[in-house]
Amino acid sequence: CKCDCGKIVSLDYVSLEPRICLAVNKKSIPDDVYEDIMREDLKGLARSKVKIAVMGSMFGISADALQEKLGDEFSAQKCIDSIRMHFGIDSLHRRLSAELDKTGKILNFYGREITIPNGNTHFCVPYYIQSTGVDVSILGFNSLMDDMISRKMKSVPIFILHDAIFLDVHPDENEEIESILKEKIS
Repeated sequence: CKCDCGKIVSLDYVSLEPRICLAVNKKSIPDDVYEDIMREDLKGLARSKVKIAVMGSMFGISADALQEKLGDEFSAQKCIDSIRMHFGIDSLHRRLSAELDKTGKILNFYGREITIPNGNTHFCVPYYIQSTGVDVSILGFNSLMDDMISRKMKSVPIFILHDAIFLDVHPDENEEIESILKEKIS
């Protein structure tokens, strides 16, 4: 904002990849995806380990590798199976694998082409989720910037890092930024 009294803030998408997985499988998206699966399928597992298990299951962690991270308190294979069912990962994998077999490529949710190394179907879900996540982030940040420009705000973007945008927020615009986020970004 080119003033000494502004502050740097970061805005990021909460649980973007799990939310994308739920959304593309037309499943309801709770406020807290980790709390939801803890309550339904992974009772007793610490939240930090649930996050590791969810992300690992989405991106292809082996049961042995996950077991090392979970310790003896929970069966890694049971955990992976529950997560894959909860988030619809297997049905997404089947759909994307069929698309890859038929066309030699897959498209992300927005229709952007994704090249899969050596046609290896193991990469279909992770590449699809990550590619879709990039587009969700860019579209959301673009909407935020358009709104800031139309309001002639003094706050300015600094940079984007994965699913987060960093802004230099003018002190008079803190509440306005919060308002835009509540109104526009979901």
